[in-house]
Amino acid sequence: MREEIEAALGRLKARCWVHGEEDELGTLNYISVETRIRAAKEIRDGDSVSLSRPLIVDDEPAAFGHKPARQMVMTAHDKADEGAVPWSIENWNFTYHGFVVSHIDSWCHCAWRGETYNGHLATELVSVDKGAIKGSIPSDAGIFVRGVLLDAAPENGWLEPGSAVTKRDLAQLEKNKLDRPIARGDVVLVRTGHTRAMREAVGGFATSRGMPACHWDVCEWLSEKRVAALGADSANDCQPALDRTFQNPVHVLSLVGMGMPLLDNLDLEALATACRKKNRYTFALAICPLALQGNTGSPVNAMALF
Repeated sequence: MREEIEAALGRLKARCWVHGEEDELGTLNYISVETRIRAAKEIRDGDSVSLSRPLIVDDEPAAFGHKPARQMVMTAHDKADEGAVPWSIENWNFTYHGFVVSHIDSWCHCAWRGETYNGHLATELVSVDKGAIKGSIPSDAGIFVRGVLLDAAPENGWLEPGSAVTKRDLAQLEKNKLDRPIARGDVVLVRTGHTRAMREAVGGFATSRGMPACHWDVCEWLSEKRVAALGADSANDCQPALDRTFQNPVHVLSLVGMGMPLLDNLDLEALATACRKKNRYTFALAICPLALQGNTGSPVNAMALF
């Protein structure tokens, strides 16, 4: 299987490394004025749904396997001096990469054989001292697109850890659920039910048991459709890996091969409910990364608008 994945990586490089030596947008090049206008036309009812998991802080249950966030309240109303204006101020410290926090990965987050998207040398691209020199998620215009939900899990359940959603599965969902096919500049979101499983089985369904995700064969399928990004309610790679000699093929094929951002650890339960109720699986999708510099991604609270 490793040889097949590496062959797919070679094909994706040939198809996707075509936007010029200085390109940093990758598949975000597929987003245009026209695709944004098309996305805006999806807003008909005025409803909105958050796709973010809540940040877990120290004094809350570790519902998603571990606690990546810490909140420190520096001052609050109950500590204000008499006669003073009672400000409340807090400090947040958290690690967003991993299996818990909803976030977006930039292509500079991942390398393969010392190389990142568009042929940049990984050691020259990201350093401990400076962070990412190139390839950060652009925050100046945000990401506003048509979103597509492909719901691969049972309505009130989830796929088991290690389950792989294949390109054939996604193609069938596209055929059965969408009025119009996936188009250039869309963002595809795949529901596996993993967030629901984690939430409903606190203490009995730890992330270390594994997670479902897309099979690596979906990457070329998405590339052929000129998709702008892929998101899921897991961390976008099956655990345990389908091939133990190649642990994160979806990340490598997407970030390195395509320059395609990944949205990890979303909460797609409310979105799936809304899509079933409205009998429509497309919507406007707003993704606003923090305006960070030198970052390899960003926490996000993506919003679906109907």
